[in-house]
Amino acid sequence: MKRLWNHLRLCGPCLGLLALLLPTPARAGTPNAFRTLVVVNTQSVESVELGDYYAAQHGIPPHHICEVSIAPNTVSLTSHQFYSLLRDPINNHIAAENLAGQIDFVVLCDDLPTRVRNVEGVTASLFYGFHNAPSYHEAGRCNLPEETASDYYLAERAFRSADGWNSTNGFVAFHLTTSNLPTAKLVADRGAAAQSTFPEGHVYLAHRGDGPRGVREQRFDNAQFSFLSLPGLPIGCTIQPYYATLSGKTNVIGYHDGYGTIADLIRTNNTWLTGAYADHMTSCGGMLPDPCLNQSTVRDWMEIGATASYGTVAEPCNYAAKFPDSIMGFYYARGFTIGEAYAMSVWAPYQGLFAGDPLAAPFAAGPLLTITNPAPGQVVTGALNIAVAATPHALGAPAAGLDVYLDGRFHANLATVAPTPGNQLAIALNSHTNAVTLTPNQTLFEAVAALADEINNDPLQVAWALARGDRLELIYRKFDHHGDNLPLTATVAQGSADELTLGVGLTATELVPSIYHARAYVSLQVHNTNNANAGDLLTCVITLTNGITVTNIFVADQGEKIPALLERVRAAIITNTVLAGTDGVRYDRLASSANSFGAIIANSPGPTGPNIHLSWHVAPVSTNSGLTTNANFTSWLTDNANDTRPRASVLYHLRPTNGTLAAEYALDTTTLDDGPHTLDIIARDGSAVAAASRVTIPIVVANQSTTTGVPHWWLAQHGWTNNFEDAALDDPDGDGYATWQEYIAGTDPTNSASRFQWSVTETEDAFAVSIEPTSTNRHYWLDATPDLIAPDWINLTNAPGPANHEPWEVEIPAPVNIFNFYRYRVTLPPE
Repeated sequence: MKRLWNHLRLCGPCLGLLALLLPTPARAGTPNAFRTLVVVNTQSVESVELGDYYAAQHGIPPHHICEVSIAPNTVSLTSHQFYSLLRDPINNHIAAENLAGQIDFVVLCDDLPTRVRNVEGVTASLFYGFHNAPSYHEAGRCNLPEETASDYYLAERAFRSADGWNSTNGFVAFHLTTSNLPTAKLVADRGAAAQSTFPEGHVYLAHRGDGPRGVREQRFDNAQFSFLSLPGLPIGCTIQPYYATLSGKTNVIGYHDGYGTIADLIRTNNTWLTGAYADHMTSCGGMLPDPCLNQSTVRDWMEIGATASYGTVAEPCNYAAKFPDSIMGFYYARGFTIGEAYAMSVWAPYQGLFAGDPLAAPFAAGPLLTITNPAPGQVVTGALNIAVAATPHALGAPAAGLDVYLDGRFHANLATVAPTPGNQLAIALNSHTNAVTLTPNQTLFEAVAALADEINNDPLQVAWALARGDRLELIYRKFDHHGDNLPLTATVAQGSADELTLGVGLTATELVPSIYHARAYVSLQVHNTNNANAGDLLTCVITLTNGITVTNIFVADQGEKIPALLERVRAAIITNTVLAGTDGVRYDRLASSANSFGAIIANSPGPTGPNIHLSWHVAPVSTNSGLTTNANFTSWLTDNANDTRPRASVLYHLRPTNGTLAAEYALDTTTLDDGPHTLDIIARDGSAVAAASRVTIPIVVANQSTTTGVPHWWLAQHGWTNNFEDAALDDPDGDGYATWQEYIAGTDPTNSASRFQWSVTETEDAFAVSIEPTSTNRHYWLDATPDLIAPDWINLTNAPGPANHEPWEVEIPAPVNIFNFYRYRVTLPPE
């Protein structure tokens, strides 16, 4: 009888104890995660838990979590404590983790102080420095120090700490603070979930009737006009009817009002979209945990459904400059993060607390990334070729930058698009063209500013130009309707350069007519009291565009209060039949009841209203009591002049020559530890927004081998990404053969059904042997011996594995007068 002896048989029914760690594509993280530092208070369990949760939701790496130690429930820090307990530890962490120049956002996770010296907001101090400004009580009056102005106000460009705004290298800092941990986690959820979702939302601007707290209404027209003069934005802006309460809205993405408390209807009868922001102008919105006068706070907005808010931590008085300008909704619609939108919108935020999640960016249209190599989970050795390409988002600008991060750390810039000297920017307004040619080292922002200068210095041009980052804003120069709907074309040209790296984004195609009414703000003041003297005279002279003049003289009664006197002015104007015409004006107290200031407002919207003339003159009977002359003026109705004239905006951007930014990069994996690693590709668009996108790719580096000779890459292919030595010695499928033996055999160590299959076909003088599976990088042998007790194996034949994994087939002559034992075996290829 002729037999073959299967000397090496591989089988087994079960999986061993060693876990198989299969790499899977990571959850898509927030593109700005690598620009963010999360600060936690180690003395607060909830702060640490919230920090870990926030980082996980946004895909922020662990080394971006900065630990500080501050006694829980500390409300305010001294200036020394601010530096020693908070600012210095943040800077030290950044230095220790080699993050210098990379951190632009800081998120303080609850149970951390909200103010410094009980005057300045801690987030504001981290943003643009501690100013040691006097409080209302220290100064004995309302005050707004000039040195508290923010250079980033209305900058309309992505925030970069390295740009050195206010010479501080500060951060857009937000305090993620709510009344409880579950709500704080919900805010983090909203911020992460909002990314690039483009909800069909609306910004609502409300004047609820509180005169002193409603002063931001003066900027509502400008905010809405900014939307209207740049067609194509993904959301709109609505100015609520005066004194109306927001109710029944299902699409709120932004909201501003001025009032001490949040009305019940606002709380319960509206839908706040993911990523929504909301704030109210009042004294104590950021005074946590116990606001003055039981006012509503930023925490209330978080409870309602907002993702971000703003409030002051100490009495600010009603300076609109200390509160967000409603233009921030326009910035948000352009794609800026909510943190950037808030930071750009406050002229003097020193008393403010930025609250919530700064990374929310529902309208960020980052480039679309295509990664052709590597594939997610790919096992890599040696030099890994990273091949990426970025194309424009349908709602965004082309890509202008590509970076790669390795294991959460910046590794390399793959590509950057810069302005090309010789390229040209131009606008043609009503067929009159202005153009500029880029000079060496000129930035996009400088080029837009140069175009604005060219327009403003042109006496034949009919519009003024304002440079707003990458945006050129055009405003008709005259106060007439001839500028309405004048055609506008924006272009770029290659010029004398070899390539064109400029483009035009969203743009108006005409000067958009104004729908806003000209106004002049009026007020009265008194010496030391609230009352006028008998005989104090107020003369109000209004000259209309048709030349008609209406004069009203008001004689004050003894002790008459300013609101009462202004109510007489209001009654006289709104009941005057001449002033009631379309060429006339009205008086609005800008409050739901008698107020100490108001406005004379043109009845008809548009550019003719500023041609109405107003003289407002007080003649007091005393120089040390009663009415003062401080509020006297003679002027036109031009306090909102730019809102009354036709306007248009044009966006410019950088772009690669062919519209697609592609790059390849050779990553040397031999310097990395074997095991799992993560690549993150970040693409940034060429607009001022620098809208970003992110793709995360897990890889397994396997350059080494175990002591048993099993390459790490082979183990990684079968699911092991760590503990390679243990993996090689284990028997996960329970077939009696260790993984290192299955590597030699070329079988699957995780599948007990993966084994050698052999068959024998006998003839009269020979037999044919077929063995499978096989591999081209293995060598196969057939040996024989007549004695198994003291075997002396003789190789009968051997060969490398056939191509295409075909069975190895050999024919062996039948032995003559000998009883042989046979074995087949497999080895690595002989050297």
